[in-house]
Amino acid sequence: MARLMKLATLLAVVSTASAASAADLVVNVTGIRGDKGSVALCLWNSAAFFPNCIDHPAYRAIRLPAQAGSLTFRLTDVPAGAYAISVYHDEKNIRRLEKNLLGMPLQGTGASNDARGRLGPPSFRDAAIKVGPDGGAASLKLVYP
Repeated sequence: MARLMKLATLLAVVSTASAASAADLVVNVTGIRGDKGSVALCLWNSAAFFPNCIDHPAYRAIRLPAQAGSLTFRLTDVPAGAYAISVYHDEKNIRRLEKNLLGMPLQGTGASNDARGRLGPPSFRDAAIKVGPDGGAASLKLVYP
C-alpha cells in the first residue's frame, strides 16, 4: 500500500510539473491587406513538414476571420520548447494556399522571425522561437506577391 501511495504522489507531482510548464503563446500578425476570408496560423514543434500545414497536420492550428491590418492569436497551454509559426491569408476561404505554376504563393504568407526562404519556404531553424515556462510572444508580417 505504501508503494502505491508513493506512486500516486509521484504521478501527481509529474502532472503538476508538466501543467505548470505549459503557458500561453501570443502571436501578432501584421500586414493583413484586407478583411476577406480568414487567416490561418500553424504552430510547429518539429521541422518535419514546416511550413506546410495544408497537407500535413501542425502541432496546433488556428483560423480567425481576416481583419485588415493585424490580428492577435492566443495559443493556450503550450509547453516550453522550440517552435516555428507559419501563417497564410486564405482570402477565398478555400482552406488551402493558392500557388502559381512555379509553386509560389498567390496569397499573403509569413513565418515567425519574419523568416524568408530562398527559392522556397523558410527553414524551421530560421523561424524557430522559444517558448518558456511563462509563455512567449511573437510577431510576424504577412508578405503578399
